[in-house]
Amino acid sequence: MTVTTSPNGVLTTPMSSMALSVIHLLFCRNAWSILKWCVYLKKLSTTPLNLSSAQSIDAHALELIPEITTAFTKKWTGSYHRDNCKHPQCSKAFGMDGHFKCKRSVCDARDEVFITCPELGHIPVGCPKTPVLGSFYCADHHERTAVKPKPEEEPSINRLSLRSANVSKAKEEDTTNKNTSKRRFRNQSSNSTANRPLKSRDRFVVTDILDSRINSRTFQCEYFVQWEDDSTDWVLAENVSSKLIEEFAKDSRTARAKKRQGDVFELSTEEKEELENMTCNTFKQNQRGPRKHRTAGICAAIFNCGITFGLRELLGSESISQVYAFLVWLHDTAVEMPDHMFYDDACHLVRFIKNPKRPNSTSASLYLLSLVIVLDRMHFENHTDPWCVENLDPDLCEFFKGINTEACEQEFSWLCNYKHSTRHMNFPRFNLFLLTLCDLSNEKKLQRKY
Repeated sequence: MTVTTSPNGVLTTPMSSMALSVIHLLFCRNAWSILKWCVYLKKLSTTPLNLSSAQSIDAHALELIPEITTAFTKKWTGSYHRDNCKHPQCSKAFGMDGHFKCKRSVCDARDEVFITCPELGHIPVGCPKTPVLGSFYCADHHERTAVKPKPEEEPSINRLSLRSANVSKAKEEDTTNKNTSKRRFRNQSSNSTANRPLKSRDRFVVTDILDSRINSRTFQCEYFVQWEDDSTDWVLAENVSSKLIEEFAKDSRTARAKKRQGDVFELSTEEKEELENMTCNTFKQNQRGPRKHRTAGICAAIFNCGITFGLRELLGSESISQVYAFLVWLHDTAVEMPDHMFYDDACHLVRFIKNPKRPNSTSASLYLLSLVIVLDRMHFENHTDPWCVENLDPDLCEFFKGINTEACEQEFSWLCNYKHSTRHMNFPRFNLFLLTLCDLSNEKKLQRKY
């Protein structure tokens, strides 16, 4: 392909051919990543691969992501890492931290998808799928949305206008007909929701349709819907998706309970107050991003020698429950885990783990109880609570002398260069891309000499 320029320096090559070249490059990169991991998982002889289209690549990636994530963790916590790493203090401790730069667009549906942890039950994290074009919701949840009516604003009273009206009644009577016609036209144009263009932010997820009626004044069909936050409203039928109406017609006036097994995990009021009242004020669960339709980045588990052995995408925020569930998953999946850990929000994590009201009966919960957790040296100055200073100082622990507690920040320093590449990726491509990046980086680190 030849690229020519005009005298003004403007590209004259057709944009379609240039865009096609970029699409082919991305297509080959994704296909290569899938092929690479299938070779590692030894699935080429048992699983036929169809890599002829982007949709088939995404389907294979979505199916293989759980196996790839498990294989990645087992590879870098097993003998392959220990036998080839030349670091003098290889994998003596590990750190965990959240990286908020690499994020992507995500469906805005809340309390619809859960991650399961035997120790905590079901943790609501939200839908991880990518929104469809022109909406804040994915294809599945966009069909379950409706236009939420805005609350009617009370008209403001201008006392000066009332006083002048009493004085000039005669003048107003002369112009009654003209003002009435203008007011009627203004009310019709402002109050009509059918004529004004609807924005994507006007639509919200409907969990259920509870009832239907015919409005006695307008003779229009309305549905009594329940939103995600359990509030209810009467909504016009034209603003409700056809899929919801069909589901309601099949099972009219019947409560459709959510199919959840076990209890949904939530912090108790006492536990939340105890965690929030610490003077260090580093409770990450309250640190949500300004844009709720994006993920909160990733949570990475990294050895002190710089080898990344675990990745998990964060939805909503770096909540204490998601970090706890990630630690449980690492214990159940990894070949070998160290007994010492550093974390920038160790004060809240330690109190959460050692909460006497929470039963600790599984092997993972007992491991976390015995895990020695300290703050990393860079964030230790931000913690002012006396309990943190006394119990979580890494320099007061003999084991952490000479241990690199900034391994996570050092790893994120190069990973943030890919923040623009991940913003518009979907769920399988995002996870496959980051796992491949970290795997290649780990292989390169094994060649270092100390």
